[in-house]
Amino acid sequence: MLKIEKYLQENGESKTNTIAEHLGLSLARTRKILSQMDSLEAIGTNTSRRYRLKNNSINRVVFKKASFLNTSKISIY
Repeated sequence: MLKIEKYLQENGESKTNTIAEHLGLSLARTRKILSQMDSLEAIGTNTSRRYRLKNNSINRVVFKKASFLNTSKISIY
């Protein structure tokens, strides 16, 4: 799920098939994962649905990345 959050942080709103292709997963598996993620919001319906990070999720991804790198500075965009 962190890979999806990172992808959306870097690429913005994305369709299910774009996310699935990036992750190398089937559309069905990607849809299931996306539907279970509280950090995302869905925009649109069925064929035009796109996903994006909720505002508080962006901060969490940056913090996790900074923690992983063991840096003392955290940038919030």
